Amino acid sequence: MPNQIRKPRNVALSGRSGAGKTAIAEYLARRHGYRHLRSGALCRRICLDLFGVDSKEMLNAVTDAMRSIRSDVWISAALRPGEGLEPIAFDSMRFATDYQRLKLAGFALWRVEARLDVRVGRLGTRGQEFDPAVDDRAAPEVELDHHEFDYVIENDGRDLGELFAAADSAFEATASVFPAPSRFASEVG
Repeated sequence: MPNQIRKPRNVALSGRSGAGKTAIAEYLARRHGYRHLRSGALCRRICLDLFGVDSKEMLNAVTDAMRSIRSDVWISAALRPGEGLEPIAFDSMRFATDYQRLKLAGFALWRVEARLDVRVGRLGTRGQEFDPAVDDRAAPEVELDHHEFDYVIENDGRDLGELFAAADSAFEATASVFPAPSRFASEVG
């Protein structure tokens, strides 16, 4: 509409491992100028540096240990003030505490969903160990399953073009809309 300005909102992505959260966050960074934040990368680096492995079992154990010290440790680390003013795409919303904090901060909350067989295939392709009987039941995988989201993206075997088109639809659907400055106000100011 000519009397409105659409402004991107910060986006928090939730979904199980291999659903496509990181691919969407990277796309938002390339296409729409978002700053991609990821707490999962920090946890993976800690696991590799300290234990030499980044299996899902190890990631979950380290996540649980860190959260026993401070429940919002990962989100606090990821959301430390950055350099720019660009919108944020946070690809690691996993827990109810994350959900509440990001919702209160005005983030658009997106859920990315994919079937288990599709996710296991993607994880295997990137070399990540994943035992569905154990790992797909861990708290980081299931804690937000019944929460409400502003937008849900189905990613069951989509090619990247289809996934990115779905991300663009979510982007448009969840952008903030503001009245455009009036011509008079811009001439006076």
